[in-house]
Amino acid sequence: MNDIITIRDTAGLKRLAARICDPARRGSLVILSTRFRDGQPGFEPERVHAALPDTPLYVVSGARLTRLLNTLTQGRVCCYDGAASVVWSSGTGRTVIPSEADSFDYLIRQAGYQDAPPLRRRHAITPPVAWWPHTPEGAVRWLDLAVEVAWASVVAPEDKNTRDLPDSWSYAPGFAVQVRDAADRTVLLHLMVMILIGDKPSSKRVHYTHRPDGSVVFLTVQERA
Repeated sequence: MNDIITIRDTAGLKRLAARICDPARRGSLVILSTRFRDGQPGFEPERVHAALPDTPLYVVSGARLTRLLNTLTQGRVCCYDGAASVVWSSGTGRTVIPSEADSFDYLIRQAGYQDAPPLRRRHAITPPVAWWPHTPEGAVRWLDLAVEVAWASVVAPEDKNTRDLPDSWSYAPGFAVQVRDAADRTVLLHLMVMILIGDKPSSKRVHYTHRPDGSVVFLTVQERA
């Protein structure tokens, strides 16, 4: 059984965005937003949790964080003012507005699908999928988020001001896909963080260089011996 997780800060939101974008994720996620007028979720979290005990359930508190989540996922999660968003493992999602008598039942039914069910609207709009981590372009966006989340877990709170990530870094073509598909990608992400904050890890698995401006370019991943 999963707990109800409430997101109240940017660090927690980035962890959620990384989970949404994780190509290894299976099953649905449900995200509830809070209403503008009173700051309460439009769907009762305890009721949703009781109906979906095995589905990860998040409550994103406040309009600022829901807007940022929409940006981080490029529109995959779009829920404001009490609406909910269901995100399937394929990366497609659906917004459910709590304005109808059957909205709760509809939300639970949508979350029960492993992937997007067929739409029954006359004019179905297919969202763009180019950024999703199963594509090379999407792998780059996923890796950017994953590095930030790894930094948050690797660097101690008291060191974050002095060991911050640089403003920018980049990847050689195919590097993000290598990390995405690696069985030990958590290890690779930690190595990348150490490189970005100026340390020199003893492991040589992550190959990198520097541009003339000093920014890091990650080149390739060496396979484990």
